[in-house]
Amino acid sequence: MRKTVSIAILAAAAFGLWLGYSATSEDASASLEAKQSNGPGITRESPNPFLSSYIVDPRNQIALKDTGLNEQRDDPQMLNKSYAASELVNRGTVDYFRYLQTEFHAGATLQANTEAIRQHLFSTLQPEDAEKLFALYKKFVDFEYSIGDKAKDWKMPESPKETLELIGKMQKHQQQTFGEETADLLFGGELKTMEYTARKSGILNDKVAGGAEKEALLNKLTQDMFGISGDKLDATKNPYNLFEEKLLLYKNDLDKLEPPEAEKLIKQFRAKYLPASANSQ
Repeated sequence: MRKTVSIAILAAAAFGLWLGYSATSEDASASLEAKQSNGPGITRESPNPFLSSYIVDPRNQIALKDTGLNEQRDDPQMLNKSYAASELVNRGTVDYFRYLQTEFHAGATLQANTEAIRQHLFSTLQPEDAEKLFALYKKFVDFEYSIGDKAKDWKMPESPKETLELIGKMQKHQQQTFGEETADLLFGGELKTMEYTARKSGILNDKVAGGAEKEALLNKLTQDMFGISGDKLDATKNPYNLFEEKLLLYKNDLDKLEPPEAEKLIKQFRAKYLPASANSQ
């Protein structure tokens, strides 16, 4: 089942920027302004723009396990078996709705598929709960289709800053449709994933900061957004992705080194994250 047009835009922007973002003049200026000279050899750090004014979850109530950054989330098919025992609306509800759309898609029309989902809900939940959840499902489907018109006014963001602005617009529209509490439960994990990725992109692709400084900023971002559970974030990542991220963190340092010294540093990173590859060279 397709995601909304706006969510697709946000995902492409957030993850695309993380992989290959080229800083705009606006971002470069923001980075330079974050370091104000206090005299020869001394810098005074002002607040980093990517470590302030958090949008989706400023009180840090959405756990890492409930976001797309958790690569060990429950299989959506298991939600069908466990949903009846859960809170009626929770952080897995949208995953459950999308699972139902995938499971019941063989009808000749959208109305036939919707009716099959209605019958399924009434066969697995108490009638009162089934009625409430089915009403929310229909509202969710209407929202997915209607957001396409809204997204026509939202251009594809070209920087982390623009991505964050778009995430704020998306959150506001969701809250206006579903109410703040329900919107947060339905979409909070998805938007928090995108917000973290956009902020991370801004740090990784900074054209001024060195690798050690970027690592400190990235650690602060992770702690700000996920607390102690953020320590688990790298545990499920592919080692090659960790290696590529390390190269991006230290790109400014590598660019300043002579080729032999740069290659030596890259080999150190490879030995840490890809030992088998390093040993084969």
